[in-house]
Amino acid sequence: MKKKIIFLAAIVFFIFNAKDSFAQNKFYVSIHFPKEFANQKVEVSYEDGKTIRKVPFLLHQNTINISDSFYYNRAIILVHIDSNQLNYPVYNAFFVDKEPAFITFNDKKNTTRNVQPYILSNAVDLIKMEDEVDQFTEPEQKAFNAFQSNTMSNDSSFAINKKLVRNWNDKKLDFIKQHRNEYFSFWLFRREIAPNFFMDPDSLIAFYKTNFPDTFINSAEGNEVMEILYGRKLASSVNMQAPDFNVTDINGNKVDLKDCRGKYVLINFWASWCGPCVGELPAIKKISDHYSPKKLVIITNTIDSDSSAFLYALNKYGMTHWVNVYKDADLVKKFGGAVAIPQLFLIDPMGKVIYNRSYNLADNEKLSRLNKILKEQLQ
Repeated sequence: MKKKIIFLAAIVFFIFNAKDSFAQNKFYVSIHFPKEFANQKVEVSYEDGKTIRKVPFLLHQNTINISDSFYYNRAIILVHIDSNQLNYPVYNAFFVDKEPAFITFNDKKNTTRNVQPYILSNAVDLIKMEDEVDQFTEPEQKAFNAFQSNTMSNDSSFAINKKLVRNWNDKKLDFIKQHRNEYFSFWLFRREIAPNFFMDPDSLIAFYKTNFPDTFINSAEGNEVMEILYGRKLASSVNMQAPDFNVTDINGNKVDLKDCRGKYVLINFWASWCGPCVGELPAIKKISDHYSPKKLVIITNTIDSDSSAFLYALNKYGMTHWVNVYKDADLVKKFGGAVAIPQLFLIDPMGKVIYNRSYNLADNEKLSRLNKILKEQLQ
């Protein structure tokens, strides 16, 4: 796990897709740096539950004050110290809440290996808690890393890899259970456990409901955890009710699942860089040409980071006759996180998922099973 979690977690883009309707809180934090930080490369930012925001400041001022809204149970303050001249940790991260918080970095002469490099008031050291999890799960983490570095990819190795990941995450769940009342455990569950492809969603739902305080479960952040878990369950099964959703396509048109009652809805999660995704686009185009939009609504949601590559692919592969959505993180979350693409779901007129491309109904590039279902249902 190490320190990469905080600063690289933004690649999992659906993590920060909090709804505007979430109750907002305000945080205030004052960070004081000693004089030796002047002219060194230091970056300060914070996670508010929607995104990561960088904070511009001049280090010769020594103190930076930050105040803003946050949308989860805590905001996270991030301090990246990229300098070999300073005897401080490179990655620093702190939980803060509604109480005014103060983070004071010690003078270099007062900072040793056995002394914390900062003094905290109403702030919690997130990196220190990550280190505790690393120590608690060290055997499982080492077993996973050793296997990864010495194994070629094949079906057998995938099964072993899955088992090792589950062992590692089960140990994290043991840690979480022992610290269930701490926000860090709740945060760890949301960030690493709930979206995990290898963990059984039903077991996680049961764990979640029985181990965390109601103050966490009933919060806006807690509701999002349940959305993630329900999406994971949906992504690994069929005959479940699809979650309500609304999307806005690249032309600004809004599509709401409730408005599609009486029609079939096909949702495709893909990316322009994904070979198998591109390989089945001709099959989707044939479906689009064959069935009237009055009977079948097709929605494709890309997880491309490069918008120009996405737009180029739309024209190249003739994807202009259906609803195209660019990086709707909330839709991704509701349908399991798109941990493996291509991923297709067919929803019937009553809102039930009757086809799942990636799991229970594995299909070929021509989508023969999907076409069979559509033919049975629509003709």
